[in-house]
Amino acid sequence: MIIYGHILQCEKSEQSKFLNRIDPIWNKTGFEKQIFDAMNQLIKKNLYIDLLSMTNQFRENGWLDKTTIVQISRITSDIGFLTSSISLNNVFHELQINESIHRAIAFRNKFDHLIESESMTIEKFNDLVDGLQKIDFTLEPEKKSNGDLIFELMDDHELAKNGQITGMNIGFSIFNKIVLLEPVDLMVIGARPAMGKTAFGVSMVANLIQSGKRVVFFALEMTSKQMMRRLISNLAVIDSNRIKFGELQNHEINRIGSVKNEQFMENIIFIDGSKTINDIANHLNEIQRESPVDLFVVDYLQKIQPKNTRSRYEQVTEISNGLKLICQNMKIPCVALAQLSRDSSKTGKRPSLPDLKESGEIEQDASVVAFLHRPEYYGETETINGGSSHNVCELIIGKNREGELGIHEMSVHLEISKFKG
Repeated sequence: MIIYGHILQCEKSEQSKFLNRIDPIWNKTGFEKQIFDAMNQLIKKNLYIDLLSMTNQFRENGWLDKTTIVQISRITSDIGFLTSSISLNNVFHELQINESIHRAIAFRNKFDHLIESESMTIEKFNDLVDGLQKIDFTLEPEKKSNGDLIFELMDDHELAKNGQITGMNIGFSIFNKIVLLEPVDLMVIGARPAMGKTAFGVSMVANLIQSGKRVVFFALEMTSKQMMRRLISNLAVIDSNRIKFGELQNHEINRIGSVKNEQFMENIIFIDGSKTINDIANHLNEIQRESPVDLFVVDYLQKIQPKNTRSRYEQVTEISNGLKLICQNMKIPCVALAQLSRDSSKTGKRPSLPDLKESGEIEQDASVVAFLHRPEYYGETETINGGSSHNVCELIIGKNREGELGIHEMSVHLEISKFKG
């Protein structure tokens, strides 16, 4: 309850961070479970959590009576000693210890009961061992020495030398040995309208899920059904408009049926609708509890709802910072698509980093910044390398914190959301 009291009094920007650290199993009473649920509901509504908003949420949920009014008002009365984040971390640490001890005692009691009652079987023993393995005894990670870090680097080197790259390719062969995302990396892919941002994202997801990666795709401009139509179009190699307008032949319907039954289709989760940074973090946190996420995609960055009404530059900066913090805190890399202004195309030049200057601090937050450019769209018959521009997209790597820059050509077929290269 002390942590809930602190959440009620801390800054709005800190509330979601502390709430995400709470394991729901720590809630031992019905009232504590209601507090946890109500706070999560307020976070999803992008509302500041205080005594008034909590009371209103309890009323909306049908939980408010004379007893709960008194209980809510007392939440903040026991947090006087919490003078710093260090003391709050001690509370989290103590809760983790108590939960581990509670589970260990429950295991011992159950084990003793089975022995005393002479009802132990191999199946019951295996169940007990499985339960014991789920108890988290690693409460705080030990600080690694410089020697440990160097050892890990050389271990990664040996793995890479043997073909086991310690990083994540985003699904296209042209990125091999150029861009490998690590868990804290934010990659931004910018493009002007009609360049195929969403199609690129769909093609990337199609490649990743087939290779066994689990991806969460935040579709902030389209519905989940629209995104699934484009993904199915890619995987079944069928023009998405033929699906949309009911023009499929039987053999094409059969191809879609085959894709539907593929096991890898369980690896993609589409989430649509308007979202804030807190919403995205909460969705990822919930999904991570079920199974690890390898990558999350945002389409597109500027569609994330800001928390404030300041200038657009400040809003996008806040959004970009928020995505980077999610990557760092949850150890999940992100590929965020970004919209470039049509005005940047008036000069006829290929997009470059200065085109992001009016879009907050995206460049500073991103480990990798790339751009999509289709010369054919602008009436150009040749690519920068002198080849035909027909169905070709130039992928321009403008920033790569630990790799090469350059322009790489990919074939593109927007009717099936397919990029290849």
